[in-house]
Amino acid sequence: MELKQIYDVQNLKLRFKDKKALEIKTLKFHNGLIYGICGNFGSGKTSLLKVLAGETKETGGTVLYQGNEFKKGFWENKETPRYSIS
Repeated sequence: MELKQIYDVQNLKLRFKDKKALEIKTLKFHNGLIYGICGNFGSGKTSLLKVLAGETKETGGTVLYQGNEFKKGFWENKETPRYSIS
């Protein structure tokens, strides 16, 4: 079975004012696999999911969804994604 890449995250940075909330060098999600996101309180788990959902804009790096870069309004007028991250 060939796994299709759903998310491709490169050099992701997220800051809230002067506080670093998230910094990820490389992260890829493929369909057909189950993922878990673990970490200590305040380690950025929810922030990562909000960036992937388009609710929060990253302050640096690139987030691609099925090869398309997120931009303002990316999810508007799109069908709900068929893939979910659990």
